[in-house]
Formats: sequence, structure tokens, C-alpha cells
Amino acid sequence: MAQSAEPVSLVYRDQAFVVRLAGQSHSVGIGPQPVPRVVHKVGERFAVWDERGITARDGDHLVSARLEDAALSPKLFGREEILKTRELIESGRRQKSPGRLAGTLLAGTVAYFLPRWEDFDGNPWLEALYSVDLSQPRPVPKLEGKFEGFTVTPGPEGLGLYDGSVFAITRAGDRWGYAFFVPATGGFGFLAKGSRAESVARLSNSTALVIEQSEYGTRLVKRFHLPSGTSRLAAEVRGTVKLVSASPPVIDVDGPQGRFLRNLDSG
Repeated sequence: MAQSAEPVSLVYRDQAFVVRLAGQSHSVGIGPQPVPRVVHKVGERFAVWDERGITARDGDHLVSARLEDAALSPKLFGREEILKTRELIESGRRQKSPGRLAGTLLAGTVAYFLPRWEDFDGNPWLEALYSVDLSQPRPVPKLEGKFEGFTVTPGPEGLGLYDGSVFAITRAGDRWGYAFFVPATGGFGFLAKGSRAESVARLSNSTALVIEQSEYGTRLVKRFHLPSGTSRLAAEVRGTVKLVSASPPVIDVDGPQGRFLRNLDSG
């Protein structure tokens, strides 16, 4: 006599599907990925990025930045831009809260965070720079302003420090360049370094990798020295090129000779 099949149950609970079979349970999560946590510490004071946003902590004293306010801040936008953003938020095309972190670093005793806001299609519309001075008792997150353009490689390593300035490599329209903030004056600036690059990625605080298309169909891969504005050719290939590692610098080439990886240091 044939035995009946073991019953299987499928239940959705707490943003996960739970499958029960043969007395065992298996959970498969489908909810949003957890926000990566970043912590900067000076003495017993902390500046933290997590699902709550940016929080400064000194003992039992906690202060969190109201990141939603940046989306409609007169410090960052003009009146017409604010009205447009309010309409897009009401229509669901934009959110008041940032979606991820475009960069962070600790410069001496000051922590910097660059939250990134993206629209419904995943395009950036705001990156706002915040600072937390951990040398001060009961530190408070401070909105400093915004860079020109948007970071070309958003992520925890998106910010750098050079010659006393906090910087990011950004793309503004068809230009890319060196966007910076000077803590001593509170001023922002932008030094255009090139235009119409297919891809730009930061290799170090002073070097970027730039991929351009030549007039005769090849891709030119250049090392760009940011302070001096000089560049040198690292590779010329046919096909598409992507940077897969910054240290060591490795590119993924897909062209007529097939697909392969190339280390720009060793060849």
C-alpha cells in the first residue's frame, strides 16, 4: 500500500517564508537587507551609521540626525527645487530618508558621513555631508552641505582626506572631478578634471582610474593624479572594461579576444 506524502506547509512571517517538512523548518528571508553599520570612536565617544541614520553618543547621551530634513533643506536647495522635491515625494518617486551611505571617514577627531538619496529608478538626487566632532562633550551631528555632483563609487570608501580637505570624486553632468570640503572655512569647491569619461573610480586619496573611449574605438584606461591633474596611460584595449579591484588595480576586459582579468600593476 502506497504511503501518503509528507505534508508540506509554507508560511509567510516576519519578512520571511518558513517551510516545514518532515518535522524541520527552513526560513528564507525576502525583506530588505540590513544596513551595514559603521562606527567611529574617539575616547569614549562614538559616531555611528546604521538603520537609524547618524547617531552621536557620549556615555548615555544620544543624539540622532534628522536626515529627513535634508531632503527639503534651504541650506541645500533653492525654493523651486524644494517644491519639485516635495511633489516627487508625495508621488512616491522620491523618499525623504536616504537609502545608503556614499562615504565616511574619521579625520582626526571628526567623523564625516555622506548619506545618499536615490529616486524610484535608483538615480541619485542628493548626497549630504554631515560631521560629528568627537572632541566635544555631547557631540551633535551637523549638516555641512553638499558636494557638486554625485560620487562615482558610492560606498564606505567614497570619502577621502587630502591636504586637510575632505573630498569625493564626483560626476556633475558630463564632467567629473575632485569635489572637496574645507573644514577650516566650511567652504565647498569642485575642480573639474575631465569630461565624458565612461567610468571613474578612486584608487587612493591622490589617484583615480579613468576609462575613456578613443576616437578609433578602443578603451583608454588611465591613471589620473588628482592634485596635479596629470594622467598616464595604463592600458588600451578593445571591448568593454570594468574595474573589479582598486588594490591591486584589476580590470575586467570583455572583447574580441575573449574575457579576461588584467592587473594594471603587473600587466
